[in-house]
Amino acid sequence: MQAFRRGRRRRWAPPTGPPRVRDRFGPGARVSQRLHPPILRTLGMHKKISLGPWSTPVFRLLAGARRLRGTPFDLFGYARVRWVERDANHGLAVTIAGLPDEVRGYEQVRLDNVTRYRQRLNDLRLELKRSHPVSTP
Repeated sequence: MQAFRRGRRRRWAPPTGPPRVRDRFGPGARVSQRLHPPILRTLGMHKKISLGPWSTPVFRLLAGARRLRGTPFDLFGYARVRWVERDANHGLAVTIAGLPDEVRGYEQVRLDNVTRYRQRLNDLRLELKRSHPVSTP
């Protein structure tokens, strides 16, 4: 379940509380999250699973564990997808870091190189943003 607020992507938003659900949909209404964790895809399961109200504490625990992202304790960071993603972003970062070396020459040659540098920097920034959107906790 993804929620969008002020242009920032969040991993999970708590469901509206049961009283609000009952008021809107009636006394027999139930709240559930439907998701498809990558581990299930790895195990060959290709359908989403429904998680009932019991899953809310689990999601709160995962939301609190976001402080572990990027540390050795980030269990989800060991997935192959994350390694490939980091390698791709590392290559882009190295390319961006090397761009100032292209600004050489005197007067008009240097000004032309600065124009090319700025254009290439903007292109690489867009590519980096597309390949790895920034998510804020």
